[in-house]
Amino acid sequence: MIERSSTVSLTETGFGFIVFSLLLLQPAMGGFIGFLFLDLALLGLGLSLVNFALRGHIIARVKDKKSQAALFALVTMTANLGSAIGPLASNYIYKTFGQTLFVIVIVGLYVFSALLTPIVLTHHVFIRNEKSSKENTSSIVKTITDSLKSPGTVLAILAVFVGSIMNGQLLREWHWNSTRYPIAQS
Repeated sequence: MIERSSTVSLTETGFGFIVFSLLLLQPAMGGFIGFLFLDLALLGLGLSLVNFALRGHIIARVKDKKSQAALFALVTMTANLGSAIGPLASNYIYKTFGQTLFVIVIVGLYVFSALLTPIVLTHHVFIRNEKSSKENTSSIVKTITDSLKSPGTVLAILAVFVGSIMNGQLLREWHWNSTRYPIAQS
């Protein structure tokens, strides 16, 4: 079903999940831990849908494999740059303007992105259509299970997962400690 949805509708759905989960985050943090887990899972689902739709859009619109690889690299570099800047910018916004404005800014950025999506993405682009289904009968589930059978792929996925966590945590901790213990005082 996901593969047969347009990339614009997948992206919009992903942004909807993200905004909804961010609006529920504060009540979820103050309540039952299971509610928080479900809220964060919804956030993760939204982020994954946006990422999946963007990559699917590139595959559907760009036929040259080298150009696809260049665009994927650009998307990855942009995401990594965002992961590096995010903790610093969010800490600054939170400390300067408080929690309410912080949430408004974050939700506002996602709403803006959702409004921009139908303008910048080509409409009626599908990750898989009837023609591609006949040409290539594999599915996302098959692709994932085949990838997980390769020890090298599993190690690469684990390395990216751990690296992403450590990258975000390192920058957040560095900023937090630098505000508590400024270098000029040490």
